[in-house]
Amino acid sequence: MRKIVLFVLCTLFYGYVVASDNVEIDLGDGVGKWEVSSGLGYLPNKPGETAYLVKSAKGKWEYESNAHVSSPNVERVKIDLNLRRIFLDAPHLNLGGEIYSFPSNTRDCVHPAERKQFYHVCLSNFVKRSGNSIEMDMEAFSQAVKDSGVIQRIIEKQEYERKWAARKKYRDEFFQANTPIDLEKFAEKYKSDDPESLVPKAIEKAANLKKTAAEEAKQREQAEIARIAAQTKEEAEQRKQAEIQRKQEEVRRKQDSAQLTSFRRGIKMTSKTNCGPVLEIKGALIKVYFPIQNYGNEHWINKDEVFPPGKQCDLLIGKSTTVQPVAVSQQSVAEEERQKRMSDQAEMERKSREAKAEQQRADAFERLEKWALFLEKTCASGGGIPYRQTMGQAGMSAIQNGRPGEAIDVSCRNVHGVKRGAVWISQNDGKICRVIGNHPMECQY
Repeated sequence: MRKIVLFVLCTLFYGYVVASDNVEIDLGDGVGKWEVSSGLGYLPNKPGETAYLVKSAKGKWEYESNAHVSSPNVERVKIDLNLRRIFLDAPHLNLGGEIYSFPSNTRDCVHPAERKQFYHVCLSNFVKRSGNSIEMDMEAFSQAVKDSGVIQRIIEKQEYERKWAARKKYRDEFFQANTPIDLEKFAEKYKSDDPESLVPKAIEKAANLKKTAAEEAKQREQAEIARIAAQTKEEAEQRKQAEIQRKQEEVRRKQDSAQLTSFRRGIKMTSKTNCGPVLEIKGALIKVYFPIQNYGNEHWINKDEVFPPGKQCDLLIGKSTTVQPVAVSQQSVAEEERQKRMSDQAEMERKSREAKAEQQRADAFERLEKWALFLEKTCASGGGIPYRQTMGQAGMSAIQNGRPGEAIDVSCRNVHGVKRGAVWISQNDGKICRVIGNHPMECQY
């Protein structure tokens, strides 16, 4: 019972059977000293490398990575690289056919099976029999380990696998590096260990990616500059067309006003108006013939309230009472005509001033537009990105210390969006004013 408990504890904590008569062998440079285990038992889940020793026709044991243990000339061993120990990996077969590990370096073999059916320790080439008992033949086992070079081969295999894994990682890191940063990290990591000369390729690839990225950034910048320039040109053209339409509309309005004034001044007996023919004239009043059912046919209205024929007579249509003639004295008619002339003169002077001021603003805005386009062109030629923003009256009031007016903010920015400087240009009462940085505002006609 004590032996069984000791075996269980040893297998739980160490994973192998501890034997007191293990043999140490020296395998020379690069391999060093190793321990040959004298234990007859093993654990199936014990870590380590499995190998096979095959006896040649000349009687010498040789290493094989795989072999069939049903042959009497084949032995299976396990190498623990961490413990630097080699074990005979041959199980024991009980009467029920189950495989067990042995807790010691000797064991009875009362019912040995045939080797062709099972591989077990009782029929191993590395045990010595004494009746039904066996024990490890340490001399034979140690000599087979030396002759076969099994430990050297396993070490070489481990080293090969390690190098192969490192080489695979080296290749994978190169092919998976798709950015300049990753490629530069790869080059730095493997600059002193570059078995396939991938470091120069990584450096070249990183440089090409940077060049491509720079070219794409430049193309995007040029496209943005072109877009802004096209947008600016389009907006300028729209403003120009709007100004042309405004001027044309103003000309038409003035022409219509002049024609209407001429029409009203030229009204006489029998003249036709939108409210019917003129029957009688008394100063600023005229009598027109305009039949309205249930309200009469003749009506007195103000001369300045009629229009040429073709326009609806809003003065009379919808009236609820009949418009009655008005008795007007000669003196009141003369006074009304004088006041009318003064009013017309004042109106003409006011319109003249407005037209002059409008022309001044139009000229100033045209100069303003030319100056803004010049600034944008200068900015773009210097590698910047021009940015234009039309500023309202409230915004310019703050910028220009209370001098309101239409304004254009022309800023020059670099590719990162940072302003290099800004110029505000304002049109105010026919003047162009500009503000550069913190300098005082300059204005000129």
